[in-house]
Amino acid sequence: MREGWLEDEYVILFEEGEAAAIADGYGVPVALPGFRLIGLRGWDDFLVRGESGNFFSVPSVPLDKNYLTPFQMPLVE
Repeated sequence: MREGWLEDEYVILFEEGEAAAIADGYGVPVALPGFRLIGLRGWDDFLVRGESGNFFSVPSVPLDKNYLTPFQMPLVE
């Protein structure tokens, strides 16, 4: 896990295995098919990556694709 400030945002990035376990626990694959959990934005929002490679922020509650918001994530592989 890596964490720190990205401008005015506090971001936590999960390791791959850690992210998969958390995603399964919160139902991310069911609620957001085609998206992969990569971390947290602040303490309330998930950071996810779509199949196209774009990053999005989405509230963890309610976890709904209608609330996806584009998020600029520099230098993440």
